[in-house]
Amino acid sequence: MKLDKFVRKTHIRFQFDTADKTDFFKKMVKDITKVHPDFEEERLLELFYLREETMSTGIGNGIAIPHVMYEKCENQEIFVYRLTKPIDFAALDKKPVELIFAMIGAPSPSNIINLQILAKLALMMKHPEFLEKLLSAENADAFFEALIHYD
Repeated sequence: MKLDKFVRKTHIRFQFDTADKTDFFKKMVKDITKVHPDFEEERLLELFYLREETMSTGIGNGIAIPHVMYEKCENQEIFVYRLTKPIDFAALDKKPVELIFAMIGAPSPSNIINLQILAKLALMMKHPEFLEKLLSAENADAFFEALIHYD
């Protein structure tokens, strides 16, 4: 499974300005609903908040992977946000987050595709040279190329 099936260049946001985790989710959901006008902003925001209540999706090393299953979503999609300044995300390593992969998945009985994508992302983020390439990318094209190269 290749990530370019789920991440599009048009879904990569650079210099995403946000004050904190709550502000991030509100702005992220507004951004996603611009791409998908049929998605309900309030419902999507509620799903992300409920997921974070279970356990933070901040996996460490400045990375978070918030993810939800949404009934109006037909396919798995990943939106990438590189923040202008790191924010507290209640990450496992207690470090602030500066790179966020937000995943919205289509509900399925097994959720196997979502779990495979999450596992792959988490594994890739453990490689320091890959992470450095993502964090030093100057634009969405360079970011996308780094992602595809290491995939």
